[in-house]
Amino acid sequence: NGRPFPVFAAGAATHPVRMAVIANAQGRLTAEKVDAWLREGATAETPPVPAFRSHAGALPPAALASMANPLCRDATRQTLTDTAPPGTLVREALRCLQCTCAKADDCRLREICAAEELPSTHGRHAERPAGRIHTGHGVVIEPAKCIACGICVRRSQVLQAPLGIAFHGRGYDVRIGPPAGHTWQELPANLLHDAASCCPTGAIATEMPESSAP
Repeated sequence: NGRPFPVFAAGAATHPVRMAVIANAQGRLTAEKVDAWLREGATAETPPVPAFRSHAGALPPAALASMANPLCRDATRQTLTDTAPPGTLVREALRCLQCTCAKADDCRLREICAAEELPSTHGRHAERPAGRIHTGHGVVIEPAKCIACGICVRRSQVLQAPLGIAFHGRGYDVRIGPPAGHTWQELPANLLHDAASCCPTGAIATEMPESSAP
C-alpha cells in the first residue's frame, strides 16, 4: 500500500540485556507494537516509566539457605541425568528458592517510589542483612526489606505485648528487632501475625504455603 515499513527492535539489538524476563517483556511489547502497526498503521509512543527495582546483590550462603524450600533446605544436591527417577527430578525442582514477595502486589514502598519516580532503593538506606528469619509461628522476617517505618513498634505498644518489637540504633543505622537479649522466636505469635498484616513492605510476613515433598 506504499506505506514505509518501520523498523522494530528489542532486546540485545537495542542494548545489552542480561535477564531473560526483561528480554521477554521487551519482545512482547515489540510484538504488540507490530500488531498495532499492521492493524492501524501507526504505533503509539510508549512513555518512559522508571522501573522500581530493589537490588539484593549476591547472597551469602547463609542467606541462600534461609530462603530455600524448608522441605529441601538440608538436602544434598544431586546430579541429574536422563535416566534419573521422577522422584529425584521433583525433589531437585523443589530446591528452587522461595523468593516470592508477600507484598508483590501492594508494596507501599514501591508505590511511593513509583509516584516520586525513584527507580531504585539501591544505596538509599543502610545495609541490612539479606535472607529470612523463621520465627516458628508461621511468620518470617526479612530485614533487608525493612524501612524502619515503626508501624510494628507502635502495634506492639497498642497490643501491650510482654515482649514487643523495638527500635535499635539511631539515624541511618536504625533497625527493627526484638528487645535486646531476645530473639524473634520469643515474641508472641499474635503480635507477629498482627505486625505481618500491617507491614507495608513484607519485611514481616506470613509464611507462604510450601510445596509438598515427593
